Amino acid sequence: MPRIKSVLPRRDAAIIVCIVLAAAVLSLASYEYSASISSGVLSASLSSNSQNAQIEANDLSHIYSSQIQQVISYVVSIANSPAIQEQNVSEVTALLETAQNYSKPFTDYYGWNGANGSLLADSNQTILALGLEKNSNQTYRSAIEAGFAPIGAKGVTYISNASISPLTHLARIGIIQPVYNSSHVY
Repeated sequence: MPRIKSVLPRRDAAIIVCIVLAAAVLSLASYEYSASISSGVLSASLSSNSQNAQIEANDLSHIYSSQIQQVISYVVSIANSPAIQEQNVSEVTALLETAQNYSKPFTDYYGWNGANGSLLADSNQTILALGLEKNSNQTYRSAIEAGFAPIGAKGVTYISNASISPLTHLARIGIIQPVYNSSHVY
């Protein structure tokens, strides 16, 4: 049997093999370069996102802290008002509604409860929005029983942890300011 001669001379075959090897090496180098660039872009993007999230969280913290301080200021002012001391329900209702109007949309309710927990006046007819639980005789639980913690000087003002409202499914906190006079607490 006669031998079949190769179509390409050895020299041409060697050149083709070298070209294929060079292409493979260049392809791997290109892949590694693009992978390292992609990794760098991803790292920079994650770092930037993390920094932006920290900045936004810090800004929101200051905004909410300021708004909560404003609400506490309203509550303390109302608690110390002559209308409360005189138990003038119509004037107290007007004060509660004014505070509500100035602190919308951050607040959805201001209320005045008597010493026994019964609701005396409020800024919103939908008292369920606050999420305080009523017991069987339609009075509210005490601040401590409802999970409120004292804040401020000598624990005068009470604030709750955030809880989810069963009606709106939004996080809510409650702020309570006891009213003191010489004879008893309202």
